[in-house]
Amino acid sequence: MGFYNQFQKFIISWRFAVLMLSVLFFFTLLMILVILLPTESGALAAFAEDFKIWCFRYDPATGTMEWSYVVMFMLQPLLIGTVILAVWWNQLRQVFQMNRQGLFPYIGGGFMVVLVAAVIFAVAFPVDSQASQEELPFPAEQLRTEFRAPDFTLTDHRGQTIRLSELRGKVVLVTAVYASCGHTCPLILQQAKRVFARLTEAEKQQLKVLVISLDPENDSPEILQMLATNQQLDAPYIHFLTGDPEPVNRALDNYSISRQKDPETGVISHANLFILVDKAGRVAYRFSLGQQQENWLTTALKLLIHEPVNTSTSTL
Repeated sequence: MGFYNQFQKFIISWRFAVLMLSVLFFFTLLMILVILLPTESGALAAFAEDFKIWCFRYDPATGTMEWSYVVMFMLQPLLIGTVILAVWWNQLRQVFQMNRQGLFPYIGGGFMVVLVAAVIFAVAFPVDSQASQEELPFPAEQLRTEFRAPDFTLTDHRGQTIRLSELRGKVVLVTAVYASCGHTCPLILQQAKRVFARLTEAEKQQLKVLVISLDPENDSPEILQMLATNQQLDAPYIHFLTGDPEPVNRALDNYSISRQKDPETGVISHANLFILVDKAGRVAYRFSLGQQQENWLTTALKLLIHEPVNTSTSTL
């Protein structure tokens, strides 16, 4: 009971209020540093870039982010701080007038809480761009496969019918997301955008991107059109695909894109894949999320795009 009484006494005192206000203050400073820090080089800059990608939907290709997310992050400590000031105002005013030096240990404690939390986050969630090792070269021959790419016919976000076998002679990138996904799907689309930004206009002319819906029951062409527009992925060579659940799910199964839907929340756990089909209709490579995977995906796309067209060997 002694510890409980001491803890309760601490919670209702000005000391707790100063500690919490300090945590909120230094957390806000850290967020401002993350937002303003250049992302050109350095481990800290790399951490800041990946943090912005995860929390603020930052797009390294354009340097833009969702400012509504930034405002939400900044408003939360402001609102909490306002409540703390309202509840502990009289105590805080008295201690500020009579014992300012007594504030310093708790201000320092707030700084240490934020510092330790940032270190734990960096250690527990290491980011690819912080890797100090030299990037491995892309093992094109070792990873190359020649499996037949299963055909499918679906409807894109513009209402057009898209059949894979009719894209022979072009390189096809197949991936899968769903419109209401707020976790890994934006990362998939952002990685794809960064890869496309590294291609020339001539190379994009030789590419088709097919993004299959993981939630065909809810993802209508109109909803996918909104997704394409919001993600700035409405280029002519990109097609967000949906249709009746049976053919959509068959296409996902044929490409081994695993997924599982939570019946209560509607959240779909799924594989994060980029599948490349060469000009002859063969599955050439499979990639996932991550900096090295992103670089290899870019390299593989360019290799396949510049391969000679040889549709006579197509297995479609």
